[in-house]
Amino acid sequence: MAGTSLKQPSIRLKKPAAQLAAEFAQLSDFDGVASFLEVTLYQLYHHTHAGQQYTYVSLPKKYGGFRNIQAPIVGLKMIQHKLNQVLQAVYAPNSVVHGFVEDRNVVTNAAAHSPTRYILNIDLDKFFDTITFARVRGMFTATPYRKNAVIASILARICCYQGVLPQGSPSSPVVSNMLLGRMDSQLKLLARSYKCT
Repeated sequence: MAGTSLKQPSIRLKKPAAQLAAEFAQLSDFDGVASFLEVTLYQLYHHTHAGQQYTYVSLPKKYGGFRNIQAPIVGLKMIQHKLNQVLQAVYAPNSVVHGFVEDRNVVTNAAAHSPTRYILNIDLDKFFDTITFARVRGMFTATPYRKNAVIASILARICCYQGVLPQGSPSSPVVSNMLLGRMDSQLKLLARSYKCT
């Protein structure tokens, strides 16, 4: 059709990380969040207040059973990608965190453990389900982010679905890392006290 564009909106913000972090620190209202994430007020409101914004996918696990993934619809996913980019700019990961951190991965994690005789590997059952809307909202109101109630609530609404962090959201990994920073530090101290890595 003449005069229409089928071009998809960008899922990346075209600003350097330092600028994103500085602008994130200044957010104070709903309109500011929409502008910052380069979406309309309607889009932000619709994707954070409307009904069903997710589809369900069941994937087989490596050792049996299934993992249920809640995948956001395209518009919400675009907003979550942008928020993920912003949160990566403001989050300073602990040195022991390798999951979902730029320039770190399973290989860099394994490198620290490769000369050891024993390795303990654990998987937390229903991990994302334990991260609630209240915890995410509380994280944004607490130090170091210190967002007001309006901003903290809208950011938590972008991140959460049915009161918890959905496993299929692009922003869930960084949010879980941010929330569990204290646990990472505690596990690091525990390991050190037993002469473990």
